[in-house]
Amino acid sequence: MNEDILIVGDGYHTAVYAAGLIGYGYHVDEARTVDGARVRLRAGILPHVIIIDLRHADTHVSRLIQYLRQELNRWDIGVIVIGHQTQAEGCYLAGANRFLTRPVEIDGLLDNVRALTAPELQ
Repeated sequence: MNEDILIVGDGYHTAVYAAGLIGYGYHVDEARTVDGARVRLRAGILPHVIIIDLRHADTHVSRLIQYLRQELNRWDIGVIVIGHQTQAEGCYLAGANRFLTRPVEIDGLLDNVRALTAPELQ
């Protein structure tokens, strides 16, 4: 696999998601904060999918998604947000493709990553 994944978050679960994706052949970059993710995007580091773990990421998730969608005009980059159901609507309104409610198993995360990186979607 050549898909690049950017994972935003700084907790144990974020590290587990990263390790699982690496184990399945994805190239994974990690940003501890939303600001760190914006720096990467601004620098031209454009992954196939961004996974945002709301458990430990800061609260500016909507602004990151809006930056990606509106300022960079990048609708080809999939966005998966992991959080609590009460956060789903705001993430979808900002432009997230998928919202996964905790707890998330690696198999479920992989299914969503594969769906967003399927050749017919690119």
